[in-house]
Amino acid sequence: MNTPSMIGGTEKEYTMKRKTTFSLALTLFLGASCVVAVGRSMPTAYAQSADTLLTYDNEASPSGSVEAAELSTYVLPYPGILPDHPLYFLKAFRDRIVELLISDPVRKAEFYVLQSDKWLNTALFTKEAKKTEYLERSLRYAVDFERRAVSALEGVKQSGKQIEPSLLEKLTWSNRKHMQILTGIIDGGEDYQGAQAESILRAYEELAPRIDALK
Repeated sequence: MNTPSMIGGTEKEYTMKRKTTFSLALTLFLGASCVVAVGRSMPTAYAQSADTLLTYDNEASPSGSVEAAELSTYVLPYPGILPDHPLYFLKAFRDRIVELLISDPVRKAEFYVLQSDKWLNTALFTKEAKKTEYLERSLRYAVDFERRAVSALEGVKQSGKQIEPSLLEKLTWSNRKHMQILTGIIDGGEDYQGAQAESILRAYEELAPRIDALK
C-alpha cells in the first residue's frame, strides 16, 4: 500500500538532485566560459596591475596616514569580464545563480562583500579605460551589495547567531576602502563628480555605524 508514495518520494528526490547538479554544472561552465573569454579578448587597457590600483588609492589618502597604509594592503578582487564585454550577460547570470544557491545568511553576506569589492574594482577598470558611462552604475552596484551584506548580518545578529570576527573586520575595511577610493574619484574630478558621487559616498558613511554596531 505504501509502495507508490515511496517511489514517488524517491523520484522527487532524484529530480531535485538532478536540478541541483545541473545548476552547479551550469555555473561551473559559465564560470569557465568567462575565464576563457577574458583570456582571449580582454583589451590591453583593462590589464591594470594591482600596483597601479594601490598607487591610485594612496594618492587619494592623506600622506603618512596609518590608516591609509593599512588600506593599501586591502587588495580588491579582479572583476573579470566588464559590462561592455559581449559575454558579460553570462557572468551576470552565473553570479545570480550562485547567489540563489547560497542559503546560509553569513555565507551570503560574504558573497555580497566579494561582489561589492568586485564592482568597485569594475568602476576603477572602466575609469582607467575611459569608459565612464559604466562608472556610476558600477559604483552604485558596489554600495548596494555592501548594503545587502550589512542587512544580512544584521539579521544574523538579531537571530542570536555568532558572526565571525574576521568577516566583520573584512566588511569594515571594505567600507573604508570604498570611501577612500570614491573620495579620490570625486576629488580627481576628471571623470565623475557631482551630486551622484556625493550621494553614493553618503551611503557608505551611513553604513559605517551599522557595521560598527554588528561588532
